[in-house]
Amino acid sequence: MEPNYTYATVDQDPAAANRRRVKLALFALVGALIIFGLYQVYLSVQFRVVSTNPKTSSVAGISPFLNVNFNKQLSNQSVVVSMDPDALGSYTTKGKTLYINLNDPLTVGKKYTITIKSITSTGGAQILNKKISFVPKDIPYDNLPDDQQAAIQHQQPPKNDQNTTPTFTGTPSLINDGLTTAQINDLVQAFNDFAPKAKQVTIDTGSITTGPLNPAATTPVFTLMFDVNVDNTTYKATVSHSDALSLTLQLVNPQTGQQAFNSGVITSTP
Repeated sequence: MEPNYTYATVDQDPAAANRRRVKLALFALVGALIIFGLYQVYLSVQFRVVSTNPKTSSVAGISPFLNVNFNKQLSNQSVVVSMDPDALGSYTTKGKTLYINLNDPLTVGKKYTITIKSITSTGGAQILNKKISFVPKDIPYDNLPDDQQAAIQHQQPPKNDQNTTPTFTGTPSLINDGLTTAQINDLVQAFNDFAPKAKQVTIDTGSITTGPLNPAATTPVFTLMFDVNVDNTTYKATVSHSDALSLTLQLVNPQTGQQAFNSGVITSTP
């Protein structure tokens, strides 16, 4: 009688099955590394936008620029940029960056779109009709990054050459409601501190209200509240004063409810 042998198949051999699983895992890993490597090569070869400064999520109403960084050296030829709504200043290229100056202040909460209609790398690669959109936020000057603050300061002429006082509308109504001429001058200074480049400050005279007095206060503090529009951006303003020469201005963004500015006490020289 022939002996009865039993042979183990590969599937029945645990060691062989483990070896096969290891091989498959290695093949999958190598495949993933190849795909990742090819993708990195694609990114290095493909002419593209890498980032913006500031980030599109951090553009302020008073941001003076939005710079676009690419992954390749840029040519200064055939660069065409547009913006909708139009707040576009000058633009130029240097190295891998497209520098775009903005005609601020921008309108907080309004969508802006920059279209890079044409830009070319020094190697001849081209990008057409690249759109970059953002919605400016109400970010005070003191909270801007250092490079934006420096750019704003650089754009302003020397103090002895400045004539940046905006056109004010509605201040006579504030005088009628109790402010002195000296305090109006304080108010002008406060708005200049808040928006050094503002061109128009319009007080909504129909919104002026008088705040209540605190009967327990040793020194009474008088308040006026009103809506004010600074170059197309509206704020809730509160003016507080306890004498005829000084005041404090606070501005609140009605969309966010956050304070946009606090002047501290400003005092005129009698």
